Order: sequence, then structure tokens, then C-alpha cells
Amino acid sequence: MNRFTSFCLVVFAALFISGCGASKRAQQEQQNPKPEWIMGRPSSSIYYVGVGFSAKSANVSQYQKQAREAALSDLAGEISVSISAKSVLYTFEHKDKVHSDLSSTIRAKVQQDLEGYELVDTWEDKLGYWVYYRLSKSEYQRIKEAKKNSALSKATDLFTRGAEFSEQRNTKDALLFTFKSLDAVKDYLAEPLEVQINGKEILLGNEAFSIANKALSDIRIVSSKNRISAKRGMGVAERELTFRVVSASGKPVQGIPVTGSYSERAIRNNRATSDANGYVSFAIPMVKSTKAQESFRVDVDVNALLSEATTDFLVRKVIFTIPVTSHTVTVDVVRPSVWIASHETNLGELSRSNTMETSLRKRIVSSGFVVATSRESADFILELQGNTVSKGQTSSFYQVALNLVVKLVKQNGTELYVKQINDISGSHLDWERAGQEAYNEAAKRLSSYIFTEIEEAMFK
Repeated sequence: MNRFTSFCLVVFAALFISGCGASKRAQQEQQNPKPEWIMGRPSSSIYYVGVGFSAKSANVSQYQKQAREAALSDLAGEISVSISAKSVLYTFEHKDKVHSDLSSTIRAKVQQDLEGYELVDTWEDKLGYWVYYRLSKSEYQRIKEAKKNSALSKATDLFTRGAEFSEQRNTKDALLFTFKSLDAVKDYLAEPLEVQINGKEILLGNEAFSIANKALSDIRIVSSKNRISAKRGMGVAERELTFRVVSASGKPVQGIPVTGSYSERAIRNNRATSDANGYVSFAIPMVKSTKAQESFRVDVDVNALLSEATTDFLVRKVIFTIPVTSHTVTVDVVRPSVWIASHETNLGELSRSNTMETSLRKRIVSSGFVVATSRESADFILELQGNTVSKGQTSSFYQVALNLVVKLVKQNGTELYVKQINDISGSHLDWERAGQEAYNEAAKRLSSYIFTEIEEAMFK
């Protein structure tokens, strides 16, 4: 068989196989034809339509679920979403220019609350899976109106109670019931919620927001002190950080949650609720700041109020646009004082240089402390006890060892820190200067890592 003949046979075989493949695919397509609703999107005047697709994977239930969700999302997208000029969201949307954010949130709510839709068809091939849903427009409107009327009825009752509490100057319950009324109609905040109360027609969402705005804006936080002093290393007692929650007329407001925040760092027990006289108190366990000033701020905790009434994103977003009161107290940080009680002896003789005390004085000042003028006036007492002992003589050099005890106590006698260091070596041509060398080494250690440890002990 020559090469030409072989080539022809190969080409023929390839064409034959290709033809068979095409024929097989055509046969399969005839047996499982792609439906028209995939070829072209369905359009209907009486139905909302949703078509979803998902590529196939090894997990059958997963890709089928994805296709169904895509179809429902597509269906929800056909339902018109708009924010009425009479709705509570309109002014809010216009002011903050967040139309797309609000609209997408509302659309997500529409998809989440879809009812009454039906599965029309599904289709699949080797590559993907398709789902076709539809929803009667009239049925959707009927279900929506029924749910909306039920929500409005509940919201009207809650709003009425909130308005009554507002008239009674019961700020806490006025806010809670007003928030709950908005939560009851959370799915319809983009619509004009017209209801009749006591024969008067109102827009419920707008009126509820107005009451909430008035109640929150009416709250004041006051304090008898706008400035306090706090010593570094010491705490601030509750009596120094006592605030009062009152109305605009100065009357105490009970049950209002507030938060306290300290500028230096977060504190525990930073939440409180005003008592019958409107009082709340906080404490700072310890002031550690090296700054000259810090601040303590108290805010009305709107989030805590909302958590009792709603978790809905839109309701919370609307309420958080209302400005709330706060009160700030300036905290002047006072530098603590340290008294140094140093006893330095060299081979039993009192040292004349006081090397350790001199070195520590510089470090104390540079670290934001004050060197006390007397033991009695000091916040902290730093006791140093040092003595050198002979270690003999090598050639012409005299060897000594310094044993040192460092102790830190509070003015009340509370011991905060103790450290003992032995055998700090010193060497020189005479005993006195050998001892001085040992004290020089001790001074270096004291002004570096040992003082760091002392400082940490002060502010535990």
C-alpha cells in the first residue's frame, strides 16, 4: 500500500468518525432539545419570570440549589423597587445619597420574602442546569397587601403606645415602642405607610421616626465636673466619673443605656444604665498614660436600645442618622512622685558618691515621674540597699563584689517589687575605686532593664 492510499484511508476514517460524532450529538439534541425559555427569555404580562443557571459540578444538590437561587434572584429583579417620596426612607436617601445601597437592600428583602411562585420547568445538559420559575403578579400583590395590612395593624398599636409614653415623658419606653413599630413594617419602609389614628391620617413611618428623633434629641448627659485630675499609676474612683442623664428641661431620665470610653485604652464595665435619678458612674482602674491629658466620654448607647427592639438593617440605619448627645470630661494626668531611699556602702563604709541614686533620679524624671521632696509626700518609695565585699587581689588589681537589693513600695506600705542581685564585680588599683566601678555597673542596670521592671510593677 503506497503512502497516498494510506493517507486517503486516514482522512476517510477521520471524516467517518467526525460524522458519527456529529450525528450522535444531533440525535442527542433531538432527544433532549433546549427549550425556548432558555433560547429566549420568556415575557409575560401576568407573571413575573425568573430563569437561573448553574454550571454542573460533582455535588448535584449544590449546583441545583445555586440554579434555583439564581432563578429566584432573577424573578425578584423583575419586581419594581422604588422609594416613595412619602416614605421615611426618602429624605434619608436623598440626604445621604445612598440610593443604590437602599435599593439593593430592599430588593434582597423582596427575594427573601417571595411567596406563591411556582416551578415551571428545569432542563440540563452535560454542562449545566437551568431552572424556570414564575409568579402571578396579581397573586404577589394579594399576598403583599395582606402581609402589609397585618404589619400596619401591629405597627399602629406599637406606635400608639410609643406616642403615649412620649407624652408621659417616659423616654425609654417611648423609644422602644417607636423602634418596634418601625420594625413591624420593616419590609415596607420604602412605601407611604398611611394609617388613621384617632381620626387623623398620618404617615406612620415618618411619624415614628419623628418621635424617635425628638426623644433621642431631648436626652442630655451632664456632669458636675468637666475636668478632673488623675495620678499616673492610680485609679479614678466612680465619684469622680459620675454623670447624669436628663431631659432638655433638666429632669432625670431613667433606664437610658450609655457607654463610657477612655481615650487612653478600653476599660471594663464600660456600660451603664441611668437609675431613677438619672445617674450613671464609671471608674478607671489605673491611669497609665504618659500624656499630660486624656479624656473620658459618655454616649447614649443607641445600639443597646435598638437591640431590644430590632435587628433589621434598614431600621437601624435610619435610627443611627439621628444625632445623639455625649459628654466629655478632660482628665489631667498628674505625674506620680518617687522618693529614693538609697543606702550605698563600700566595704562597710558609707559611699560619698551615691552613684545609684544619682543615676535613678535622671531616669525617673525622663520617664515622666517627679522626684519627691520627702518620703511622706511620695506616691512610691524606691529603696536601694547596696554593699561591696572583698574578693581579693589579682596582681595589682583589687576585686570586689556588690550585693544589691531593690524594693518598691507604695506610700501605704504595699510591696510592689523586690529584686536581689549578687556579685556585681568591680576591679581597680585600690579598694575604693574598685567599689566605685561595681556601683557604676549597678547604676547602668538600674537605669535600664531594672527600672523598666519597676515601672511595669507600678502599673500592673
